[in-house]
Amino acid sequence: MNLVSVIVPVYNVELYLEKCLDSLMNQTYKNLEILLIDDGSLDNSGSICDEYSKKDSRFVVIHKSNGGVSSARNEGLKQMNGNYFTFVDPDDVVDKNYVKILLENCLKHNCEISICGVRDVYENQQIRSCSKKFKKKIDKSRAIQEVLNSKYYTGVVWGKIYKKEILDFIRFDENLKIAEDLKFLINILENIESVYVDTTVCLYNFTLRNNSATSCEFNENWKNEILLCENIENTLTNKKLKKYAKKRYIKINLDCIIKLVREGYDLNNKELSNLIKNIKNKKNIYYKFQFKEKIKLFVLVKKFDLFKKIYDKILN
Repeated sequence: MNLVSVIVPVYNVELYLEKCLDSLMNQTYKNLEILLIDDGSLDNSGSICDEYSKKDSRFVVIHKSNGGVSSARNEGLKQMNGNYFTFVDPDDVVDKNYVKILLENCLKHNCEISICGVRDVYENQQIRSCSKKFKKKIDKSRAIQEVLNSKYYTGVVWGKIYKKEILDFIRFDENLKIAEDLKFLINILENIESVYVDTTVCLYNFTLRNNSATSCEFNENWKNEILLCENIENTLTNKKLKKYAKKRYIKINLDCIIKLVREGYDLNNKELSNLIKNIKNKKNIYYKFQFKEKIKLFVLVKKFDLFKKIYDKILN
């Protein structure tokens, strides 16, 4: 049986950690090493990790000084011994067949990566949404397209299993605090032949938290994601993929504009003005967007006061 390494970056998640670790301990696929990378937690997370390592020898705990999620994941990649590896975040829960089905799909379809469906769940366990259904073996070009488009799956590293031999020297960029997953995933996809996607079954439960990195207010980290998306667009040579990269760039600018509008800013704000310029400077901005998004963009670039008034009304 193939050994599968499960990499779990842990930092101050004592309220969620046990549910996550229980879901890993109860996997139907048993040949696992579960690497718990305690990234200098200040709560009881480190102690909880140690307790699970005593109950189940498959749990391997590595305590390190705080360096961020990318640093923790890189430590896991350095320490792992598996033929395959997967990432699970410590506040999420996986189905008991998570590893089994992902690995079976990889082996059956002779792919380097397989991807499952994701269920977005609020902390009160209420389900917000599930992945759109898609089931197909795709090549790396289509796989990158889907990452940029985020229709069937997104540019996150969890909810996927990877063949170790594709890793080479690829690591997470520890300078990024947002979108580190996106950069890592695209680097990985550029080194593979094919991916098997089956989102008809949701095996990964993503916990929606109000204080997560992606829900926080606009800051330097968001600026870094904008620069990253622009860099991806500039470095891709495939014309079709460049168009999807441009869509991703426009979408992240739009999301940040909405954040600033929610915080009460208007066009006198330099950051907001620059974000709108970023969108206006791109040609054919409506290409590849669905109708509702096109309407948002049209109102934004043509009549910002109306755009702001609409969002003010929604918020109030």
